[in-house]
Amino acid sequence: NKRLVIPRNLDSPQTRTFTDKLTEELIGFRDTTSKITDSKQLISTSAHDDTVMALAMACKGAHTVGRSFEDYISVA
Repeated sequence: NKRLVIPRNLDSPQTRTFTDKLTEELIGFRDTTSKITDSKQLISTSAHDDTVMALAMACKGAHTVGRSFEDYISVA
């Protein structure tokens, strides 16, 4: 089970701000079906998705070099 752990320390303003932003952006993604190609895709309904895209690239990089990771969001 490869998992990504995103620590959330409510006593740290920086951590709280970042994880709030990341969670908001993650929740904004929706499964849709393309009207043109009829293929399934994810679209962002949030104003921004750059934090999620950075996370996706980091996970892809970790996977590419064979590092294990866990995909789990924890609220402390």
